[in-house]
Amino acid sequence: MRSVRSLVVDVSNGLDGDGQMSAVEAVVLCLIVANTVAVVLESVDGVAAQYGPLLDAVEYVVVGLFTVEFAVRVVGRTLDVDDGASLRDPYLLVDLLAIVPFYVGLALGIGGLHASSFGRILRFLKLVRYVDGVDLIVQVVRRKRGDLLVSGFVTGVLWVLAASAMYFAEHDAQPETFSSIPATLWWAGVTITTVGYGDVYPVTPLGRVVGVVVSFLGVGVAAVPSSILVSGLLEASTPDDPRCPHCDRRIGE
Repeated sequence: MRSVRSLVVDVSNGLDGDGQMSAVEAVVLCLIVANTVAVVLESVDGVAAQYGPLLDAVEYVVVGLFTVEFAVRVVGRTLDVDDGASLRDPYLLVDLLAIVPFYVGLALGIGGLHASSFGRILRFLKLVRYVDGVDLIVQVVRRKRGDLLVSGFVTGVLWVLAASAMYFAEHDAQPETFSSIPATLWWAGVTITTVGYGDVYPVTPLGRVVGVVVSFLGVGVAAVPSSILVSGLLEASTPDDPRCPHCDRRIGE
């Protein structure tokens, strides 16, 4: 007869997967989808009023099963020491965040169901465990973190400089709209990212010149992080020893 230890380890390994989706993983995915649909529908007043008890039931079932899943993962990783399992797996943090808002709400006496709708929708992040390619993206971000930090620093400098320039150009003409440099950071942020909501805009000739310059600079700066990630993905997906699929000769020879 199988021991409890081996059973827990096997179930935990089944949850972690080995490249193919198991029945347990399929159930977890269905729970994630059901939870997300329930949270979305609950935001519709008519649906919440008519189907409130059903949505509540979905919440309690999902939380209960996710709690069991989290416990099995933790116990399984603790027992499966020969496989090098670690409790420092970032996915375990995602699993924990999926259930903590519910219990925090109960502890604070504000109701587990409505304690944090945003926290409940975070359970959607559990999908990353089952999506192929997530590990590749994580590796690329780690490999390119230096370039990404430099890009973020340059973007931050441009953000502050743009807000400062626009503040000095527009403050006298629009003292309420551009009341301070921190307040002007909103305009600078949406302009650099090329969103441009249009709720805050310059009216003076100098301010408009600053706006045009920042817009042109934003087109280039905002695209740098994306290009870094794309370059990293291409490097990671390109084999170290590329060969022709027809003759199997090394490309470039």
